[in-house]
Amino acid sequence: MPVITLTTDLGLKDHYVAALKGAILSGIVDAQIVDVSNEVEKHNYGQAGYILRAVWQHFPVGTIHINLVSNPKVDVKTSNTNNIYICIKHKGHYFLGPDNGVFSLVIDETPDAIVQLNSVLPYSGQAFPGLTMLVPVACGLAKGVNMFDLGIIRENIYRQFFFNPSLEENRIVGNVIYNDSYGNAITNISKANFEAVFGQKPFQIELKGYQNFINKISDSYSDVAVSEKLALFNSLGFLELAQNFASAKNLLGLRVGTTIRIDKYDNKNSKNDFQNWGGR
Repeated sequence: MPVITLTTDLGLKDHYVAALKGAILSGIVDAQIVDVSNEVEKHNYGQAGYILRAVWQHFPVGTIHINLVSNPKVDVKTSNTNNIYICIKHKGHYFLGPDNGVFSLVIDETPDAIVQLNSVLPYSGQAFPGLTMLVPVACGLAKGVNMFDLGIIRENIYRQFFFNPSLEENRIVGNVIYNDSYGNAITNISKANFEAVFGQKPFQIELKGYQNFINKISDSYSDVAVSEKLALFNSLGFLELAQNFASAKNLLGLRVGTTIRIDKYDNKNSKNDFQNWGGR
């Protein structure tokens, strides 16, 4: 029974997701379709990348992951546009979608194999390429079609550097890349980044508009009192800023794009000084 996942910004109000699922089942009657999320914010490729990154390795080898979140900021004057669709094979999984940077947020390494699809696969209409191109490709892969028969081999994918914070000797500057449904703010600062810069050194995580800061990494939300702010590393190894039983997005203003700075702790000058360095 082939497994096919969907990560889209199509929402659930319209017919689009149902059309995708109907087309998949018409091609593979016993397909198991899993909604990773159809509620990604419109055109938020960073959110799509983070969500798919969080789950794909939990699926069985052979799973086909369809991404249908486009990035309108990609330069249409280059070959890296939303009109180029690719098939990636990596660690036994297949990934299908536009070559707009999403997959570079999902997979850190160079993928095992990449094929550009639409250079050799004609399809009718650009309005819904997920339905007219990606579903037939997914069904073909599920039936055993060789991915190298589906297009032209590529050596790389379009890369976004969304997950790359700035690392200095005693400072990390990153940003919020995702807010989950609880209002927790996930940053692009990894545990490896943190340990490389600070190790066992004291630190302070500064929050815009607040005269105090966070200088401890918690193990769980319950380590602090209700409504108290905290920092922890989530299951993906990224620094997460939260409030216990409250929304860090709404109450602390930690929204996607908000700058996060971690400095070496200085007891003599420990107040928040966001206004002096232009933090967002």
